[in-house]
Amino acid sequence: MNETILDADEIQKPTHRRRQLLPIWIKIFIWIFLVFGAIIPVAIVMSALGESFDLSLYGLETRQPFTPVGLLIMFLFAFKAAVAFGLWWEKDWAVDLALGDAVLGILVCFGMMILTQFNTIRLELIALVP
Repeated sequence: MNETILDADEIQKPTHRRRQLLPIWIKIFIWIFLVFGAIIPVAIVMSALGESFDLSLYGLETRQPFTPVGLLIMFLFAFKAAVAFGLWWEKDWAVDLALGDAVLGILVCFGMMILTQFNTIRLELIALVP
């Protein structure tokens, strides 16, 4: 039996970082969601001071962050920010979390379409499905 032993010098290291393999549109959305995630504390402070703060995502809309809908929207943005952080810094868990985020987004979009009796078709599905 012919056994081949590989030296450490013979093993090729990856030539590309994961970040370089991401399509440009994903990189753009990573930065958008990182910014939105950074705005969440501002929304919390403004709401605590009695100011209104418009929040909207997947057909969910509110002017008050401390309502159930507002908390759900802030959770969704925080989740997206965590996914964006993980993808940008090439974390192993990021891809799994991104798939979960996409499934959650599709479910929320369909839920809102059902609640509005399909009066509005959510265009977010175009970006979520791919």
